[in-house]
Amino acid sequence: RVSDTGKGQIDQISAPVYVISEVGRMINDLGEESVFVNAYNTDDKIKEIRFNDINLSATLQSNTVTVADLMRGDIIQIAEDVNNTMESSNMVVRYLNGRTTPYESAAAHWYAYADADTFCSDGYAYCAGVIKRFVKNGVVINNKPDDTENWDKWDRVITTKSNTPVYICDNARETVTLGTVDDLKVGDKVFSLLRESEPNKFVVYRD
Repeated sequence: RVSDTGKGQIDQISAPVYVISEVGRMINDLGEESVFVNAYNTDDKIKEIRFNDINLSATLQSNTVTVADLMRGDIIQIAEDVNNTMESSNMVVRYLNGRTTPYESAAAHWYAYADADTFCSDGYAYCAGVIKRFVKNGVVINNKPDDTENWDKWDRVITTKSNTPVYICDNARETVTLGTVDDLKVGDKVFSLLRESEPNKFVVYRD
């Protein structure tokens, strides 16, 4: 490496969010073993992300993982090493496949919609839950955490369009593929990233 590692900062609002499709091992600039992932952003193009440190870690809920623990279907944000833009030096985890329980960003990002028990996002938000039903031009997702009550109070309306990016993580087939909103089903476990009240992407998880 021509210079010391420079840990880049992650803009957690506007930074790209990547859906991992493949994980592998590599040798970094210092000749040390590390990890790379192939991941989707918002289209069908794969980006290779190379991490400069195999011990780089991040925490979501009670799960702390290193890049060596990443799996197909995990969702991350990253920052490049400011001194070596071929490698990444920072990571935020948004979803861990099979390890994340329902959650959503702060309640301040949601407002009442249609009735007192249903809400939608007013800006930037992340959520992970289950599709409860379809409504005109969208779906209702319930993001109820396991340790709370009042199921209906966690209903969230998310608008969908024909071009909303959808990725399907099929754990049985060990694949992540590009889908469409027509592939969404009641009961699907989903992660959604919302930008200006509309989904930037849906990631569907099926076993």
